[in-house]
Amino acid sequence: MNNGTPAKKILILAANPKQTSRLRLDEEVRDIKEGLRLSQQRDKFILQQEWAVRPRDVRRAVLDFRPNIIHFSGHGAGTTGLSFEDEIGKEKLVTAEALAGLFGQFAKQVECVVLNACYSEEQALAIAQHIDYVIGMNAAIGDKAALEFAVGFYDALVAYDPRYDTYSRIEFAFNIACNAIQFAGVSGISIPIMKKKPHLGKVEEQPANPQEESRLSNDMSVRQKLSQEDVASIEAIISNQQSTSTNQNEPNSLDESPLSSNTATFSQNHKQSVAQTSAPANTLSNSTSVLRNKKSLIGAGIAAAVALTSYFVFNSQPSLKGTSTPTTSSFPQARDNSSYQKSCQNISIHGDELSATCPQSNGLYKQTSIRVLGIENHEGELRYYSNPRTASTYQLSCQNISIKGNELLANCPQSNGLYKQTSIHILGISNNEGNLSY
Repeated sequence: MNNGTPAKKILILAANPKQTSRLRLDEEVRDIKEGLRLSQQRDKFILQQEWAVRPRDVRRAVLDFRPNIIHFSGHGAGTTGLSFEDEIGKEKLVTAEALAGLFGQFAKQVECVVLNACYSEEQALAIAQHIDYVIGMNAAIGDKAALEFAVGFYDALVAYDPRYDTYSRIEFAFNIACNAIQFAGVSGISIPIMKKKPHLGKVEEQPANPQEESRLSNDMSVRQKLSQEDVASIEAIISNQQSTSTNQNEPNSLDESPLSSNTATFSQNHKQSVAQTSAPANTLSNSTSVLRNKKSLIGAGIAAAVALTSYFVFNSQPSLKGTSTPTTSSFPQARDNSSYQKSCQNISIHGDELSATCPQSNGLYKQTSIRVLGIENHEGELRYYSNPRTASTYQLSCQNISIKGNELLANCPQSNGLYKQTSIHILGISNNEGNLSY
């Protein structure tokens, strides 16, 4: 039973024109259907497949079925398009622009497009301007790898549970699908790529649920109840850290840093809030709750002051040549070499995750990953955020993202529309018993 929630619709479009290499499309669809049939959530998904599809068949199928997920399985030809069939079964190429134009008309209902075809990255980029999630392939992918990816993707898609699983349903399924390739012992784990619609970078920064919004609202209410003495205590700690920095001849003063601006704003806002505060709560329970929350916020303010200490220590380290260094203690301390490179294998990047297979002290290897922190594109140059955020926005615009040594490389657009080859150091990642950590 689906408890009244509309079932998600999956439309599979398969094409293998004459005079193109034979693909195991029937096996792929069979295994996807089998995974859905065995799932405990099978009632929440409806699957429909169309074979030997022509361009007009795509339009008709989407109009009739109104799918939430569109899965194309077939051949890709890079910049020239995806291979569909014509009236007599021969190859008919459809461009990225045409596909994006069609799927963009259904952006309200289509959540994800999967292009399980070789060299389909360009089509994925074009479609992602309209659809939230688009998956493509940045190179030729073998039949076995394509099969394992597809089956792993839908196994995870239908089994996703937000109580236990990280990221969105699509991102979780993509990560599991990439791992399925490696788990099967075949090459190609770095070939699948996922492109997101640009607005998703902003969505990910919003509270995940109403309870979180309520918590944030309560926090703001508590902040307004801070006394002048509380603010003064926090300011005294910060002032002491600034004095310590001055004695150490710190090259960049606190007043010049983003942290100074944030701290000054924090302090000023609290002073204004105290001046506007209404009468205190008139019940013992309310007073107790406010006091408890107030103490928690004081602790948070002290923690922020301690973070400033880390900031000064961090800035005293020499920066890496050609990179912009993080400016808060939320980022790792830079090292000349990330030690994971010396031991881990199969290092690759998927979305905002750097994945690798790393050894433990018992000699066994473990599949592990770590988020690449706060990287953005600035006029074709990769750089770190001045403040940490939940997602790295360079993924929304840059292309050909890869890892070489301790460098993350990408082609990133400038405001003039031209792309630029750029790179940035991946700071201080180490292998800790098979787990990547900063």
